[in-house]
Amino acid sequence: MKKAALIDRVTSDEIYATYHKDANGSHSKAFFKVREDFAFKVNNTRNLFVKKGDSVEIFIEPRGAIAVTFFMFIFPLILFIVFYSLADSILQNGPEAINILIGISGIVIAFLSTYAFLKIHPQKLPEITRVLSNSEIAASCSTGTGCGACSSCG
Repeated sequence: MKKAALIDRVTSDEIYATYHKDANGSHSKAFFKVREDFAFKVNNTRNLFVKKGDSVEIFIEPRGAIAVTFFMFIFPLILFIVFYSLADSILQNGPEAINILIGISGIVIAFLSTYAFLKIHPQKLPEITRVLSNSEIAASCSTGTGCGACSSCG
């Protein structure tokens, strides 16, 4: 999956990018209350010349993104249901609070196992595929005018 990003900072060995913000100061992550200034590390294996403020196209491997999403959101829910159901069947007529606490322990175990898995098998970083031209930046402007008010075109 390809997305447009803005180079946030460049150090001697690392490059960080952010997603484009529109003229209102928000972006696609605003609905989920993700910090707008969140910078993430990107790879530049093609050795493209980039500097702070450049708009680039990044490639995020879909398989890896789907796997991480599953392990971060779905796996904990599955373990909650499994642990809660096991507690309910083992502790028949037991207090509901105990069943819930055991279910929550399933969530904790899921997060810890996901953390351990990602430490052992780190995911690929997004890859810079190309630097976007000024015409491409203006075309991606949310107002369609190249207004200069948003991070995409200004």
